[in-house]
Order: sequence, then C-alpha cells, then structure tokens
Amino acid sequence: MRARPAMASALMGAASGDSCRRQQAGGAIVIHARLFDLECLAGSLARGEAFLDRGERDRAARFCKADLRRRYLLAHAALRMTLSEAVGCHPAELSFERSALGKPRLVLNSGVPFSFSFSHSGAYAVVAYGECRDIGADVEVRRKIDRPRALSEAIMSPREHSCPLQHDSWSLIRIWAVKEAILKATGEGLSRSMTDVSLSAAPPNAPILDQLEGDDGPGSWRLAFEEPEPGVALALAVRTEDAPVEFHLEVARS
Repeated sequence: MRARPAMASALMGAASGDSCRRQQAGGAIVIHARLFDLECLAGSLARGEAFLDRGERDRAARFCKADLRRRYLLAHAALRMTLSEAVGCHPAELSFERSALGKPRLVLNSGVPFSFSFSHSGAYAVVAYGECRDIGADVEVRRKIDRPRALSEAIMSPREHSCPLQHDSWSLIRIWAVKEAILKATGEGLSRSMTDVSLSAAPPNAPILDQLEGDDGPGSWRLAFEEPEPGVALALAVRTEDAPVEFHLEVARS
C-alpha cells in the first residue's frame, strides 16, 4: 500500500473542543499536534501534575534518575492538559484504556471517532490528536549513535538498503521517527520490527511509505515530518479512507 505525503502543514493556535468537533468540515481531517519544550514549560506543566492518576504516578516512580522521573511527569501533564482542551473536560476526568496490543486510548462516550498519539524524547514531548481511527506520532532528539551500521541493519528494510537513503546517525534517527509513528498508528508500536516498513523517500524530504509488510487495512497513509526545533525530529502518520488530511503543528514554549 502506497502513501501520499502530507497535504498541508501549518502553525495553529491553542486547540479547543470546538475546533476538534469542526475539524472534518469540508471533508478534510485535521490532525492537531502540539510540541512541548518541557524545560521551558516546567513551571506551568508542574501544576498539571496534580491531574495525574495513581497509575501515572506509580510508573514515574519506577525511574531511577530524578530527571527522567520529572520529565515523565511533565510530559504526562502536557498530555492531559492538551486532550482536556480537545474534548472539553477537566484534565483529571480523562480516563484511558489500552488496546490488546497496548496502544492507549481515551475513553469517550460521545461516539465520535477520536484518536491520539503521544511521545517524548529528551526535553520534548508531542501530543497529536484528531477525529480519525489510526494516528501515530513520534519525536526524537538528535544524539550520537555509537553503532550507526547496527542501527541501520535493525531498522532498514532490504529494499531500503538498495535505495539511496542516507545512513548517517541523524538520518537514521529521522527515519526511526517516521517508522515509529507509522507503527504507533497501527497500534503495534515497537513490538513489530521496523524492517517491515519501507520508505521510498525519507527526511529531510517528505516521507513516502512504499510498503508496510502484510498491511491489509483499509484506506491510505498520510505522513508528515518536520524539524520544528534544531535537532528535533517530529513525525506524524495517519491512515484514512482517502480523505484529505491537514497537519497543524503548534510549538508550545510558554
């Protein structure tokens, strides 16, 4: 199954419940993505930690390093605050469940299709959501890869090794972000090998999905990739039934 590159990418203002309900006007599905700089927003996000449930606090407590524990709490506060705006309820009232494959879902009684995806890496977190069934998001920060050849073997498909895709550390991290977004959209995440995903074009160009091994799901894939901050890779993936898709990105710094 082939995918088309993102149809639109634009900056957006703060999300609201009304904007989420209106997002399919004119036939286009709007995917909202909000990128958080956790360090810049630490003060405001720390107040949101009061909205976290017992499970989120228990998972944070398992981190041995204080900075990892702190960023986990800040990222999950950002998740709750963003989704509460999108669906129009208090952050503490949000309830989550997991699919059989472990993908988190928001428990809603509205009957309106709604999906979200969440990722954090280093000092950044991203929350993406929209009125659709399958959505995936991933954010990765630039870092040194000690064994780029081994990483290439772990994530590149056989057909990609025969394509002129770049295999330096930063290129591999960006490819990882795109592939993880796709696998999160399917609900499989990293339980499935990235070598099952083949890209015919990869960042810094607009990513194009060439093949997802064994994919017989309905619709087409829409992908988007941006570097909203230096050294930050952000990828979004959506499967739709051939409806046009608009990706709206907001970078939250204050």
